[in-house]
Amino acid sequence: MNIKNRIGTVLLVLTLIDLHAQKSYKTYKAYKEIACAGNGSWDYLSVDVQGRRLYVSHGDKVEVIDVDKDEKIGEIAAGKSVHGIAIARAEGKGFISNSKSNDITVFDLNNNTVTKTIPSTGSGVDAINYDLFTHTVLVHNSKTSNITVINAATAEVKGTVENLGKLESGAADGKGFYYVNLEKENAIAKIDIQTMKLVATFSLAAESAPAGLAIDTKNGLLFCGARSNNLVVMNTSDGKIVTTLPIPDHNDAVVFDAETRLLYVSTISGEIMVLMQENRDGYKVEQRVATKFLSKTMAIDTKTKKIYLPSADFDGTDEKKSKMLPESFKALVFKQ
Repeated sequence: MNIKNRIGTVLLVLTLIDLHAQKSYKTYKAYKEIACAGNGSWDYLSVDVQGRRLYVSHGDKVEVIDVDKDEKIGEIAAGKSVHGIAIARAEGKGFISNSKSNDITVFDLNNNTVTKTIPSTGSGVDAINYDLFTHTVLVHNSKTSNITVINAATAEVKGTVENLGKLESGAADGKGFYYVNLEKENAIAKIDIQTMKLVATFSLAAESAPAGLAIDTKNGLLFCGARSNNLVVMNTSDGKIVTTLPIPDHNDAVVFDAETRLLYVSTISGEIMVLMQENRDGYKVEQRVATKFLSKTMAIDTKTKKIYLPSADFDGTDEKKSKMLPESFKALVFKQ
């Protein structure tokens, strides 16, 4: 076999392998509902893959769930109106953002014991994320348009990133930069975590109202879930839009699994759209998973690939008028 034929054979094999990988998608199905006592609203949830725990915001506490058994095993009492949980596994700490008390609860990942409360440098505390590269926790203060920056090792405030906008979801690139959606400004801010400075602002279309955000660090891509019913794929380097994809109404969370190349987009109407990244600018809808009304945030256990969503039963289907039925809060589990 000459060299050209050998190259052709290798390319054919690689193509077949790639096609096989793309066809390996397994359909998600409803698996379990994990009941959690008590009332109260919810927002974000986070999986500690190494620790095998799921942390779910619920009123003034965090529900702790064993993701191997899919059973509730405890609670963490936090501040007023929990919104998010950041897992700093390298430091053995968890950080909980509390909206109405405008503070951050620090807890020990080994035993879920609260060790400290940190006052935020702003108000309207909302989303919270951890960056392993800089060992930093970033807390979104939606009412004051700034981000509180915390040293994860010492649990002390390092400073504040000021004058940003109406903050929604954020994502770190593992190289020292942090990206955050600016809902009212229809833009994405790029922040240098170490200098705590805004270095760029990437514009989106008018009335995009960006909410969910995920990142593909290998390919340098952001996946922005806009409430204009679009998923915007954008370069992390210069903000150039690669492609725009239609998604269901009112997105609130986007997750990207680099191992499977699957994108998950959850929506308020009770649906997750699952897309396959076929190449850097090509995406295919694999499934539209029916969930429940107002289950708009989610987390993925990247080990088992199970999807988790907070949920409850309501007396209607109007987001602003419907009331949650007492003691109906739960975590939904979907698996392949």
